[in-house]
Formats: sequence, C-alpha cells, structure tokens
Amino acid sequence: MKRLTNFRKHEGAPGRSLRHRLQKHVEEQARIIAASQSRTGRNESLRQFELDTQDDFDLLKEALKLHTLETVGNKEMIATIVVAVGTAALTGLGIPTALPEVVTAGGGSVAIGGLIAAKSKFVRERKKILQEHPTACLYEASGRLRL
Repeated sequence: MKRLTNFRKHEGAPGRSLRHRLQKHVEEQARIIAASQSRTGRNESLRQFELDTQDDFDLLKEALKLHTLETVGNKEMIATIVVAVGTAALTGLGIPTALPEVVTAGGGSVAIGGLIAAKSKFVRERKKILQEHPTACLYEASGRLRL
C-alpha cells in the first residue's frame, strides 16, 4: 500500500495515463461480470478477467525485458561502452594508445552523446510499451525499474 501511495504522489501525467488505462480495463470487466445472467457466468467472467489481467502483466514484463536486452545488446551501445572503458583504463594506467589522434576529448563527448541518445531512445520505447498494456500501472506502482 505504501508503494502505491508513493506512486500516486509522484505519478505525473504519464502515471495518471497508465492509471486511467487500468481503471478502464477494470470497469470494462466489471460491466461484463455484472451483465452475466447466472452465477456460473459471473464466475467464468471473473476467472477470464483474472486470466486476461495476469496474461497482460506477464506479456508486459516480457516485452520490457526483451526491450532492455535489445538496448543493452545494441552494437552501438556495446561499442560505446567498450571504447569508453578501454580509453579510460588506458589513460588511467598511463599507457599510450595506438591512435592518440582518435582518443580525444571530442571522442569522449561523442561517446557520452551516444549514451545519452541511447538512454533517450530506451525511455521513449519503454513508455510506448507501457502504454500498450492496461496493467502497466500495477507494474510501475510495484516499484519496478522506472527511468
């Protein structure tokens, strides 16, 4: 409950949008359950709602996991990290590089710019995935990775 309260305090427009999508999902399912003619029908509608909600939540987690792996495994990201770490290590150890004209402050700026651009793309795509799933509000409120 504490996480949910904290999420609501700091949700902002994106969080509010996710919460409203969840609310629509629940209200739609409540209408279906209420329209059921028999106890068996209501129980089946409730079971289907639980199953659909769990499936959506699982699909959301899988989509976010795949997106993260794609971003981290991106060749540009790997190259930027390897070059940045290698350059820092060589500089820190005082070892001259084979191509000193390539390893400059400008190169460092490009590497940092690449990381910032990658993070921006990652966040944009992550928000897009969250908007596709009505259970995203539950995922975000549970304290999962948020950027």
